[in-house]
Amino acid sequence: MNYFLQTQSWMNFWANYNKAGHQVYFFEEGFLSCYIQEYPWHFGAKFWYIPKAPVIDSNANLEQITPTQTKEDLNNLYTKIIKQAKIQGAIFVKSDFDDTLTKRLGLFDNRQLANFLEAIPALAEYKIQASTKKIQYLECTYCELGYPNYGLASGSLQQFWDNSQSFWSNCNEQVRRYTRKALKDYNQGLYTINTDKTQENFEAFWQVHRDTTIRQNFSTQPKDYLIQFMNADFGRIITVRDAENKPMSVWLGVKMGETLYYILGGNTDQALKSRTQYLLQLAAVRQARIESCKYYDMGGYEAGSGYGQFKDGYKGTHRQFLGPIDIVLDPIKYTATILAYNTAKSIKKILGK
Repeated sequence: MNYFLQTQSWMNFWANYNKAGHQVYFFEEGFLSCYIQEYPWHFGAKFWYIPKAPVIDSNANLEQITPTQTKEDLNNLYTKIIKQAKIQGAIFVKSDFDDTLTKRLGLFDNRQLANFLEAIPALAEYKIQASTKKIQYLECTYCELGYPNYGLASGSLQQFWDNSQSFWSNCNEQVRRYTRKALKDYNQGLYTINTDKTQENFEAFWQVHRDTTIRQNFSTQPKDYLIQFMNADFGRIITVRDAENKPMSVWLGVKMGETLYYILGGNTDQALKSRTQYLLQLAAVRQARIESCKYYDMGGYEAGSGYGQFKDGYKGTHRQFLGPIDIVLDPIKYTATILAYNTAKSIKKILGK
């Protein structure tokens, strides 16, 4: 299952929003392909980023793809990529890798991956730098939605819950208990759910999401970016509000192919006490089935974290994307740029800027 970052729809959105200094390239060789993003780097330099790829052609017969063929196609693919990257003046190519490909190659950690890449003829003359700064999360979980539709688009949320117990019975007791409670409160009119792609609904999302980033000290995308994200064909939004119409739990995601992806969200302190995040996930799973999705991807995962433990309760399938790995094309500029940036950053910290 290729990740949504490796789709033309996503890359078109990304390029149209970022414009100056950002380009998109596509390469393919045999049954392998990848979209690549060009980013500006420090001090006027640039680099290429391959997110969760190369990917295997979804129409390919995996039983007929041998390890030898995989390595040959990968070598030829990197030959094309490196040649064009150098022409475009990229200092390095950063990659994190599709898990289907790395598993087929028998690679299960970054050390194995780096050793494998160093043995590829097309990359033999370049430094392979592991454990570099990541751009995207490298772990996620997804749930298979293996139950009939039952006309869910017109049914109530309670009917959906009743008709989809084959899914919820796989979740742990805490998820089932808190979802039942939140659903009961919803049926009593304590909460409302809104999936409209409107400015008003976005403002509700933004209010809770922004406050969550401040409270939990993590960064997010600019507001205008997320507005365009929601309004894109693939954009989806869900908000849960209380009886006074105050937003409590919010969700922003992507619908691509047969998968609904949870990308960004947030909860108020009261929402966490009332467990409305479970009602939000019930609404998201329902939305996935309304749109005939086979999978619901719950987004970024980190073992031991609060959100990681929350997602564990849904007992989805865990995915790990190896990387990031930097293929260094210009080692002098690469090292000098990193050193200069870190020095400037240290000076600013000392000066309190």
